[in-house]
Amino acid sequence: MQNKMKKTKKGFTLVELMVVLAILGILAAIAIPKYNQVKAQAAVEADINTANTIIHAARMQVLLNDKTEAEIVTLAGADLTKLDYLETTAPAVQSGSGKYVLAAASGKFTVTFTCKHTIDGDGNITSHNGGDNSVVVTEGSAITTP
Repeated sequence: MQNKMKKTKKGFTLVELMVVLAILGILAAIAIPKYNQVKAQAAVEADINTANTIIHAARMQVLLNDKTEAEIVTLAGADLTKLDYLETTAPAVQSGSGKYVLAAASGKFTVTFTCKHTIDGDGNITSHNGGDNSVVVTEGSAITTP
């Protein structure tokens, strides 16, 4: 009879396993939506930075080749790789679809792209509506969403 009492337990009880699973479920319920928010915000910020890079590449063309903003927009056309300071492949929009579109007005370059989120003037996502929202990045100015 004493042999049975000296038996040691090995492993976890069902209750202990259920508590661990409940904790993991709660953590996943919090972490997954936050991860998706961070991922979407990173894509928007990457697109804004790419738009600024395109603007800087266009401005370099103006300064080094003694051309006007309108001439650079015409030169680049639909192929932004013609701006010598970009990679050989056109950059892809991360937070939406379509392409970056370079334009010039009043001596300033603008780059427009389509985003599936609504963003504010600082580039922060205000809603995840999944639609097609135009984002305009203007040289030396805030971001606008017409």
